[in-house]
Amino acid sequence: MAVGQSILTVRGSYALADASSTGKSIKPKFYKVSNQDIPLDPTVTTLTDLPGVWKQADISGYFPINDNTVEFLVDIPPEEATDYGKTFGLYLEDGTLFMIAKPPYPFPPSLRQTFKIQLVYNNANNLIDFQYIPMAEIDDIFPLFDTTFVTWDNIFRIRKDIELLKSATKSLFDNKRNQEYLLQQHSSLLTEHKNFIRQNIATLQDHEDRIVFLENMDYKPIVESNIYKVLYVDPVNGNDSNEGSQTSPLLTIEKAIYNIPKGGTGVIKLRSDASYIYRVEQTITIEHKHVFILLQNEVSSVTIVCF
Repeated sequence: MAVGQSILTVRGSYALADASSTGKSIKPKFYKVSNQDIPLDPTVTTLTDLPGVWKQADISGYFPINDNTVEFLVDIPPEEATDYGKTFGLYLEDGTLFMIAKPPYPFPPSLRQTFKIQLVYNNANNLIDFQYIPMAEIDDIFPLFDTTFVTWDNIFRIRKDIELLKSATKSLFDNKRNQEYLLQQHSSLLTEHKNFIRQNIATLQDHEDRIVFLENMDYKPIVESNIYKVLYVDPVNGNDSNEGSQTSPLLTIEKAIYNIPKGGTGVIKLRSDASYIYRVEQTITIEHKHVFILLQNEVSSVTIVCF
């Protein structure tokens, strides 16, 4: 028969000592199961709770073996065995961690986890040394434990591998779907860019056609007419008897404005030189005509004095 081990905690020893001195009865009330392999050495006797606990339940039953031995039964059905049962803790009703026990082999998931823990007394008032007390499993299960453990452990690992494969497959599928979505988005953007380029090419072609058209036109500049005149004024070399051309400028701004016909438009170009002074000695009334006064040389300046 495979046999495990158990060890009494410091607080469990205190509880037993108190029970022995006061005559009170004491026994574990519930258990906890841990998936961690905790060594049963003196350092664990100071633990107040087990790490890695995945199940807690009341102890399944108590059975007197003889006058000095009591057996505690722990039974976990397969549907509740969701993790490895590597270390078990027995707790008193007030929550004190009384004893830590380990089966000879870790119980695998999905297998019924059932075993017995025996407490042996010399007599009612004198407890024997509890440092290492044998823990016996149910006889009809553990003759086949080695084979069952290996089988269920392999099944459990295969299930884990299947879950990992499922997760990896889902991740690959999600990545593929995301890549297809991004590819579709990029394709749409590429199509938009192509359409934009085509529109720009069409616009450029239209501009080129217009340039060619203008270059081939029989273009002639606008000439003076009765309703549009360009008049030149020179306050030094001009004469109001002149025609107002660039070679025969007028003398005064007043005469230039007067020569613009009613209903017409006139551009008066002043010869520009910093030393030139244009004098306006009378009131000028502009009716029904558009007058623009410009400098013949835009980078120079003139002075206009009104009296």
